[in-house]
Amino acid sequence: IKTTDTELYDYMEHLLIASFPEDEYRELGELKEYTDHKPIFFNNIILNENKPVGLITYWDLKDFYYIEHCAIDPSQRNCGYGQKLLNYLSGILDKPIVLEVEHPTDELAQRRINFY
Repeated sequence: IKTTDTELYDYMEHLLIASFPEDEYRELGELKEYTDHKPIFFNNIILNENKPVGLITYWDLKDFYYIEHCAIDPSQRNCGYGQKLLNYLSGILDKPIVLEVEHPTDELAQRRINFY
């Protein structure tokens, strides 16, 4: 998406803020700049039947793809969207995919790490 995709961009921004602590995502103005002007940065909405259910942002870093953020809408979690997304990406991207996770400090963090 681009910032001109107003409805989807707003959805992405709200989900990002709700899903990650403030110190784990870039300043929103910078995110808008990257979304519209960095050709190696990909800002995507995950859709199911044309309805947004999540987001994923990643970088094409020449030798690999780096997933910066991935989140499923809380109302849509545990429906298999995350697994479908990762399966889809691994099928279309032609280089290794790198994903950083947080330290396993609580049960939810441990579940996310186990998922990836």
